[in-house]
Amino acid sequence: MSEKNISEEALISAAAGGDRNAFGELVRIYEKLVYNTIRVKVRSEEDALDISQEVFIKIWRALPNWRGECRFSTWIYKVSINCCYDHLRKLPGRKTESLWSTDDDGEEREIDVADETVEASPEKSLDRNETITAVRAAIAKLSDEQREIVVLRDIDGHTYEEIAEMLDLEIGTVKSRLNRARANLREMLAVFAGKSMDEISVVGKKK
Repeated sequence: MSEKNISEEALISAAAGGDRNAFGELVRIYEKLVYNTIRVKVRSEEDALDISQEVFIKIWRALPNWRGECRFSTWIYKVSINCCYDHLRKLPGRKTESLWSTDDDGEEREIDVADETVEASPEKSLDRNETITAVRAAIAKLSDEQREIVVLRDIDGHTYEEIAEMLDLEIGTVKSRLNRARANLREMLAVFAGKSMDEISVVGKKK
């Protein structure tokens, strides 16, 4: 076991025993993961910060009963997702997930389905907005496990290894789920665009 993991286990044990300093260190380690996980689903930065705080409050309260049946990062990720769903269920009209997240440098990401080699005209900008709306709707129709993979990989930009760790999956399983999800998205978007599936490409691209 690595020194990092031993240190983390010690922090978890201390925090579970009520050590607020140890818990503060865990917050420092995982606050970026929590915030970015929430930000891809919640457009409002203020809401994302509020939900992040709620996540860590829940984790603090649940830590004494946590039995370590999964990776700590996986548990934190799941708590974050559940808090997001709780928030979205309370919204009027049940808005679907936002496709935005924040990089380390403050830039935002979005799923992009466009050829950006030509400067966009007003007509192309309208088409682009319609396409983004279609992508959002298509992602909302994916199964939970497929949507989860697409958000983590194509929107949030996590590596296969990071996703496998967060979801406690084999890397091969992550890749196969992502391939199936992308195929389903291409099919749905092809119907929207009136094009063949070969003409539709769904990628996560940094703006």
